[in-house]
This record gives sequence, C-alpha cells and structure tokens, in this order.
Amino acid sequence: MLNQFGASGNLVGLLYNLQGDGYYEVVFSPTGILQINKVIEGVRSPGRTATHTVPRNTWFDVQVIRSATSTTVKVNGITVVDALIQGELQGGSTGVITHWSKGRFDDVTLTPDPSRPPSEL
Repeated sequence: MLNQFGASGNLVGLLYNLQGDGYYEVVFSPTGILQINKVIEGVRSPGRTATHTVPRNTWFDVQVIRSATSTTVKVNGITVVDALIQGELQGGSTGVITHWSKGRFDDVTLTPDPSRPPSEL
C-alpha cells in the first residue's frame, strides 16, 4: 500500500473481520504510527499502537495474520504487532480503508493458513 499524504491523521490500511456494522482495522500514518482499532456501529475504540519505519509516498507490504482470536501484523516482513487478542469479532470480510488520505493499494490477496483444516478458516 502507499500513503500519498504526509500528516499524522492521513491513514491507509486494511480492515478485517467485517460483520455488518463492526470490523477491526489496522491503519498506518506517514509519520510512523500504526494503530489497530475496533469499530462497532461507527464508534472507534483503540486497541494497540505501534511504530513502523515507512515514510510518506513509499510502497510497503502489510500482512494481517489471524489465528483464532489473535492478530499479528507484519510490515515488509517484520512483525510489529504480535498475537494481539481480539476475540469480539470472528470471521467476516476483509478490505482496504483510508482516513483523510489518498491511498493506493496493489496486489491485495487473502491466503488461508494451510496448517488449519478448511472448516476452521
């Protein structure tokens, strides 16, 4: 993904476990802050904040790995959030998201974990 804007409130990211009016999001500012939030009925609740080293207007890769009720986030192959427990929303859709930013997304894929049987995906 790519964030073309430069202020701390200009965010690009991924959403996951989308169910009706609720989802989790992991968003990245061009100032080096990563936020994981839960959004239910339009109310955003902060979950975890971490840092990353991707500057403005630079393409970067993100992996969101869900295992049961935990979430791991990798940026360019480096783990920045490890095993964050998020048990309220399970299953659901995925997507991309921006907040006050012109973001670009390329090669978005969803890959099942081959070590888990299909009934657990």
